[in-house]
Amino acid sequence: MEDAQANLAQAQLRAPIAGTVMSVDAEVGQRVNAGLSAVTLADLKVLELTVNVAEVDISKIQLDQGSAITIDALPDQAFSGTVDRIAPSSASESGVVNYPVTIQLTGTDLALVRPGMTAVATILDNTETAGWLVPTSALVERGGNTMVVVLRDGQPTRIPVTTAGSQGEWTIVNSDQLQAGDEAVGGVTSFLEQEGDTFRGFGPPGGGPGFGGEFRPRDAGGSRPQ
Repeated sequence: MEDAQANLAQAQLRAPIAGTVMSVDAEVGQRVNAGLSAVTLADLKVLELTVNVAEVDISKIQLDQGSAITIDALPDQAFSGTVDRIAPSSASESGVVNYPVTIQLTGTDLALVRPGMTAVATILDNTETAGWLVPTSALVERGGNTMVVVLRDGQPTRIPVTTAGSQGEWTIVNSDQLQAGDEAVGGVTSFLEQEGDTFRGFGPPGGGPGFGGEFRPRDAGGSRPQ
């Protein structure tokens, strides 16, 4: 009887958490082997965003550091998160060294956020001087003056600026002639939204560089996908 009860218990699947069924990988009557993942569960209230941070920026990223998150599918909503994990090893693609950084989405109004949605996280750096973040490649020197090249009415225009520090491939600049929505003509390897050589828009004052990725839930066991 004990053997029969043990066999019956092994034929039952028990969920380790309360969550949403993401996929079912076994069928009724199928002979299965030990270790098969029959059902995948996830807690959709705990979402993570993994982004690649360039090696020149990774030293400025810390655990629990705040970030502002924008989601392509929800352009009218603002989200926030905190750095939950920084990978100890790098991932190199085409000679560019990046480090995966996992950001956990915070807040309570997450009903419309779904796994797989594309998002950009701007990791905040409150230690830097407030100003505009522009790609360093957008800066030019003319007659001892520093200028940033922006597009206005489709034409490249040089705007005089003063620099106040750098964040990897980005430079913090100040100028009363810069406007929200100006398009700086430059490029970076750590930002998702690039179109040719033009970076669309300036970063927010006191912010940090943006990094792109997709949301995913933690797995059923509570551990994080690798």
